[in-house]
Amino acid sequence: LATPAVPKGKPAHLTVVRQQDATTHGTHVAGIAAGNGRTPAAPQPTAYVGMAPEADLIIVKYATRRGSLGNNPKVADAIRYIASRAAQLSKNCVLNISLGYGMLPGDGKTRLERTIDKLIAGVAPGTAIVASAGNNAKAAIRARGTVPFRGRTELKIEVGNAAKREIEIGIWYGRLSAPHRFGLTLTPPSDTPSDEIGPEGGAILDFTTGPASGNTASILGEVNNPDHAQHSFLVSLEPGSAAQIAKGVWTITLFDRGAGGGTSARPFDADLSKKHGARFANNVLTESIMDIPATAEKVISVASHVTRVSPTGSTGPATPTIAESSSRGPTPDGRKAPTISAPGEYIFSARPLAPKQKPYVANAGTSMAAPHVTGAIALMLEAKPTLVNSDIAKILKDTAEKPTGMDEKMWGGGMLNALKAVKMVE
Repeated sequence: LATPAVPKGKPAHLTVVRQQDATTHGTHVAGIAAGNGRTPAAPQPTAYVGMAPEADLIIVKYATRRGSLGNNPKVADAIRYIASRAAQLSKNCVLNISLGYGMLPGDGKTRLERTIDKLIAGVAPGTAIVASAGNNAKAAIRARGTVPFRGRTELKIEVGNAAKREIEIGIWYGRLSAPHRFGLTLTPPSDTPSDEIGPEGGAILDFTTGPASGNTASILGEVNNPDHAQHSFLVSLEPGSAAQIAKGVWTITLFDRGAGGGTSARPFDADLSKKHGARFANNVLTESIMDIPATAEKVISVASHVTRVSPTGSTGPATPTIAESSSRGPTPDGRKAPTISAPGEYIFSARPLAPKQKPYVANAGTSMAAPHVTGAIALMLEAKPTLVNSDIAKILKDTAEKPTGMDEKMWGGGMLNALKAVKMVE
């Protein structure tokens, strides 16, 4: 919440947060945006003061990562709650979302993305939403290819040793021609393919032979998704009765059924749930890989650049450098993104206190970059409460530092210059 300085002591509308941050991520992010830089043993601020240390905080904990983030009603409810609470208190607010999910289609039309766009609408004064772009540049979790007319294309997924949780593969097609229709088969490592599943078909597969023995898979096809006006397959691999999903290459084969007219190749996009021990082995996409909700149309999306080359060092690179892991734009449907870049490698901020642990620790990623922008916007709103979201995004880009040879797919409008942005609105 962007507010003027308050008298010493806890404001009447704030309460003590009794929830424990078991993962440390939320505490670290909040400290970058609005930490006071103090420790229990040092009442005077340390060097680790946040961007807007006099801002008030409303914190909503996202306690589960099960299911699709983009269509998770709890996340949309959290955003609405924060905005409504700020309105009750007659305060401006900027929401920081340092989480994301790399699943497609990335067209800004999931429930979460539509909630963001409806809330800020580009014209509602005093409210902005910032989201981290994601850390997918090296993850090989996005693929893009084509299926020849009446032909087939193989999409290969390499599963490693640590795949003990469900792996989801989403395949989207028909963006350019709605009448296109695909079929699909799934082949486990060193085994034979399944029967073909049609564009509106489904199947549950139990593997009883080969390396995948004990594993299960479910496949569901959908035509004309009502939210995205595209067709899709969702393939889910699970350990089943085995200890883990079989190591090796799983192959999805896509078949074009010749519908839709014309003989040109049919394009498709695919995504893979990350951090579950799997990656695409072919058709890997290194651009258009930003997370939801950074792909929302009106969100301010943030990439990460390097200001410290190691968590223990104090020096940065000789020239401006985007973080290797920072997800690149544009959005899968071609909109310019990210909005801007901010420091994300390696950033010192607060951690939940525990015996014999240091109160400040270095972390890296776009989750750390986003709250720099969030805090800067809080200062901008303090200086000019009537700013609207579209003005904020433009000012951030207009005042940003432009690295030589800057690629907008990596940097967006450039490197955040918070001082210039605030001075422009004073």
